[in-house]
Amino acid sequence: MDDFLILCKTRHHCRKAVKTLNQFFNHFGFQQHPDKTFIGRIEKGFDWLGYQFNQSGLIDVSPRSKENHLNKLRNLYEQSSARPDLTFNQVHTKMADYSHRWCPWARSGLQVRSQPGFENLFYASPWDVMIPSGIATE
Repeated sequence: MDDFLILCKTRHHCRKAVKTLNQFFNHFGFQQHPDKTFIGRIEKGFDWLGYQFNQSGLIDVSPRSKENHLNKLRNLYEQSSARPDLTFNQVHTKMADYSHRWCPWARSGLQVRSQPGFENLFYASPWDVMIPSGIATE
């Protein structure tokens, strides 16, 4: 797994958590992806694991996930249509099969919207952050 979600109540807690995570990454040679890294207030909203969140919790499937889904359908159509051995129905079936796999994934995540937002989650305090042994702290 390579996705992290760190929630903090204060800016100080956030800075401490980010510092600790960056030390961990540096020690083990990992890098943050610049397009996939967000550090900011929950009120601004954020995407995580293909879904969009704000201070109330889960909102919807993320716009990026929806766009990726449409791009995949376009690619399937273009690639399949270019094959003379496939009929229109076979092309349509390939696209429908992909959508029939994607849509249940999207719905499965949205079923948890009825759950409470972030207010009941555990927030780590700076003194709770443990730096694994062997990682330089400065």
